[in-house]
Amino acid sequence: MTFNQERFDKLIQKLEVFANKQPHLYKLHVAFLATLGYAYIFLVLAVTLTLLVSIIFGIVNAQSISNLSLTGLLFLLTLAFVLLRSLWVSFPPPTGLPLQPKDVPNLYSLINEISSKLQAPQFHHILLTNDFNAWVVQRPRLGLLGWQQNYLIVGLPLMLALPPEQFCAVLAHELGHLSGNHSRFSGWIYRQRETWYRIVTGLRQSGHEILSLVFQLFLIWYILFFCISTDE
Repeated sequence: MTFNQERFDKLIQKLEVFANKQPHLYKLHVAFLATLGYAYIFLVLAVTLTLLVSIIFGIVNAQSISNLSLTGLLFLLTLAFVLLRSLWVSFPPPTGLPLQPKDVPNLYSLINEISSKLQAPQFHHILLTNDFNAWVVQRPRLGLLGWQQNYLIVGLPLMLALPPEQFCAVLAHELGHLSGNHSRFSGWIYRQRETWYRIVTGLRQSGHEILSLVFQLFLIWYILFFCISTDE
């Protein structure tokens, strides 16, 4: 699947018109896309397990095992294993210097205050880096199944360069991605996008040709279309 800038621009324009004219219907459209990726993986898994059970049942009831049945059984076992393993794609935690409440009580107090006002989830880890930036990361501990672990990464150069008011504004902006005031739906979509980015990266690094064959074309289309749609 090759990238076509003209088609990309036309799709964005079309979705912008759709979002402006029918915002509620557009929200349903985005929700459908958010679940489509999961539905595809579980559909492939269900078909694989059904075929696997059928072949095993046939082998048990047959008087002899044919080479074709054995080959099919091994192929489906491998595919089922890879699919199940893909649901637990390993996402390495972000790197940085862990900050403990006893080390920076004022920073923790500020973050807790902003999180409370924005109805944002608590952070399990706050990391300090050398980047001139600040951002949030949600690491799904169970891969595709979620169970998010929240990280706030703060760059020391940013903290030193910005006045307190601007630094608070930067933190509020980042925490706003996960806040209830940003709407639970928007926060969910944000987390879905981050999770799919990480899943695609994990699948590309898996080294399984079968997995690539089953998922590559779909995910290339899906991730592009989903991210374009949720950029509105």
